[in-house]
Amino acid sequence: MSNLQDAFDKAQDCFDQEAALGFSATYQFSILDSGDYYLVIADGGFSIHEGLVESSDTTLSMDAETIRAVLTGSLGGMQALMFGRLQVDGNMLLASKLLEFFAFTLNQEND
Repeated sequence: MSNLQDAFDKAQDCFDQEAALGFSATYQFSILDSGDYYLVIADGGFSIHEGLVESSDTTLSMDAETIRAVLTGSLGGMQALMFGRLQVDGNMLLASKLLEFFAFTLNQEND
């Protein structure tokens, strides 16, 4: 996870705890060239884990470059989906809800 760790750390800084209050979901990420990770959001907090989760609400598949771009805010999640760089399997509404929990700004990695 080392190559993605900085991007995951930036996600921590962008997480909107208030938006996630009362919400619970598990997202599986299939990073085609870097492995599998899952994100658990539960009542105002979140955690990221390496590996496969037994049951997820939705699965997002992409390459490492795409997830880094989305996590740093240089590429919007909807843009990634429209450009075919992101595939969603499962609950599309929950996938789009991720945008409500993370307040990314363009070129944030340059901060």
